[in-house]
Amino acid sequence: MSPLLEIGLPNLSDTEIEKLAEECENEVTQYILEQVPKKSLEQIVVVCMFELSSGQLDISIDIDIIQRYETNHNLNEIINDAITHGISWIEEELQGMK
Repeated sequence: MSPLLEIGLPNLSDTEIEKLAEECENEVTQYILEQVPKKSLEQIVVVCMFELSSGQLDISIDIDIIQRYETNHNLNEIINDAITHGISWIEEELQGMK
């Protein structure tokens, strides 16, 4: 579970939230591809879900990786690091929008 962080939110439309989620998915995917050789991956799925309710933005990042062949990389650690990276990226984006 991600830590609770209160940064104050800019006014966000549904379109802006959707765009931010897509950009988050791209950022997290790129982070993973920098950690693991692309050719070793059969499939990588990153889903960033945002839910805005009562001025609070709930963020969920789900990652699923299927490898073609085993590498010396700890995928669980990389996934956890990628989620942390994604949350940090979102925080920076939101602070920049204020």
